[in-house]
Amino acid sequence: MFLDVNDEFGGIAADFARIDFDGPTITVRDLIHERVRLELARIEAQRKVRSYTVTPTAEEQQRNAACRPSSLAEAMLGDESAVPDAARGQRQRRVAEQAFEQGRFYVLLDDRQAEDLDQVIDLASVRQATFLLLTPLRGG
Repeated sequence: MFLDVNDEFGGIAADFARIDFDGPTITVRDLIHERVRLELARIEAQRKVRSYTVTPTAEEQQRNAACRPSSLAEAMLGDESAVPDAARGQRQRRVAEQAFEQGRFYVLLDDRQAEDLDQVIDLASVRQATFLLLTPLRGG
């Protein structure tokens, strides 16, 4: 069974992946863990092929870092490139779970909001999951 996973950040929607699962049901926690695993794999793949014609200065890198995050994981977790892969994955799954519980992002299953990490998702009836990252407001 599969589930199409999308992102929405600042009102802009983007396809993320089609994820295949073995069984007929998963939990929201399973979905978030798989999402984090795929995100880490994408980040690692980009890191391996990234090459620049011009190397940005430290000031440019700092300004670029202040811009919109390029991914849900980056928005929630930041850069942890110095942390070993296994520990980083475990920590990021934990951080993602906490962010979900704190309402820093929502998971929409088709047109309904997931309520808790242990909520069961019936893959025969749910076709799309949207990770909706909230934009914090300044000063309030």
